[in-house]
Amino acid sequence: MKRAFGVLLVIALFLFPLNAFAVVKAGTACTKLGATSTIAGKKYTCIKSGKKLVWDKGVTVEPVKASVPTGPTSFDDLEAKYSGVPEAAWKKSGTVLNASKAKNVQPTVLIGPNSKPIYEIPQVAISQVSRMFPNYKEVKEFVLIYYNFQDVVWAQEQFDKYIGKNGGYDTSGEAKKLCPGERSCNSASAVRNQITRVSVVLMTAGSESRNDRHFTSGAIEAHEYFHTIQDAQLEGSSINNGMLPRWFIEGSASFVEMASINYDSFDKYKIAKASLLTELFYRKEFNEQKLIQFLDAPSLGKDWSSWDSYSTQRVYDIGMMVTEIMVSLKGPESILEQYKYAASGMSYQQAFEKVYGISWADAAPILAKVVAAEYAATP
Repeated sequence: MKRAFGVLLVIALFLFPLNAFAVVKAGTACTKLGATSTIAGKKYTCIKSGKKLVWDKGVTVEPVKASVPTGPTSFDDLEAKYSGVPEAAWKKSGTVLNASKAKNVQPTVLIGPNSKPIYEIPQVAISQVSRMFPNYKEVKEFVLIYYNFQDVVWAQEQFDKYIGKNGGYDTSGEAKKLCPGERSCNSASAVRNQITRVSVVLMTAGSESRNDRHFTSGAIEAHEYFHTIQDAQLEGSSINNGMLPRWFIEGSASFVEMASINYDSFDKYKIAKASLLTELFYRKEFNEQKLIQFLDAPSLGKDWSSWDSYSTQRVYDIGMMVTEIMVSLKGPESILEQYKYAASGMSYQQAFEKVYGISWADAAPILAKVVAAEYAATP
């Protein structure tokens, strides 16, 4: 069998035109007039030169650019153009941020005697969030308290100086709750003094957080600072955060952290988003109907009780996907516009319709369908 194969190979080589192995370059012989060959980004054509057929000098071929999905323009074409949502939302956010002048946001930064912040330039992350919302009220005083397990008592003392018993709930032991042990000290919490309006964020700085992208990139600072901007829109009104959907509160903060920190790189934005959605997509627990139930929950507009039966992470990841859709349609300002209308006395459903021009009852199924489509498309 080996010998027969060898004979056939020799015959094949003799039957195959020898010039088929010739290198294609300007001036070398070719066999068929008008034939073309593209090599190393140049397209060569077989032409007649005197009595010979040769390859011409070639022309540079522009690489074919991958088509970029077009973002939706309204709820009317949202389903058809849902694949363009992520980039449209990222672009609109970056456009506002880049056009906004840098704000001189100067937080009070307190660092525990045994602690070292993981992200050492919080002013950068905070300023980027601020620039994404240049026309909206912000807090007058913002305090960041960085601490590790050794500094829990110190952190609570600093926290009590600013918040005391005026945080809207029992804040005693708040520092210990976020940092119960050396290896479980990786969380953050934003609280606002209901009397003085000072916003305080407890930022843990334990060893377990030092390899966490949320802590190393400034995403946590960005997330928590946006919560303070949310609160600022409700100042002076009779409503509170509990009267807005919990998935909207946390989901919009999750979107803002990623869009502001990664405003200069869509690839980095996509990586951050994929990290947030890992568990959601892995579990595959939600279909379109369950998403409608999650978004249009019975307690929507009253309190957060409807979301207590879900994993806490769902208000962050599903909420982020819905917020991304909102921003792709109307820009990042549309997030806080809903807050402003709610603060004026509107229900969340009314505020939503005022911003997007469609009733919440009609929009919720469309939002669920679009989220489900992205959910299903992810392996």
